[in-house]
Amino acid sequence: MNNEFEGKRICAYARVSTTDQNVLQQAEHLKDWIHIHKAKLVKIIIDEESGRLNLTERKKFKEALDQTKTENIELFLVYSLDRLTR
Repeated sequence: MNNEFEGKRICAYARVSTTDQNVLQQAEHLKDWIHIHKAKLVKIIIDEESGRLNLTERKKFKEALDQTKTENIELFLVYSLDRLTR
């Protein structure tokens, strides 16, 4: 089986927008996925800013984007796409 993710440099992004959500659970899920696919976790960004901010206004999202440039990130991994937009 060919693993297309093996060795890829990944920035993982875990985000919650309410206090009843668990960002650490998301982070662990992302780490498990990376381990299973034999990729390399370069950085995990934990974002707990309000969902009222636009995506481009979130400090942690900007940090994640910066990581893709400065750390030669090949993949940007999120738990779910709705984590970016809510």
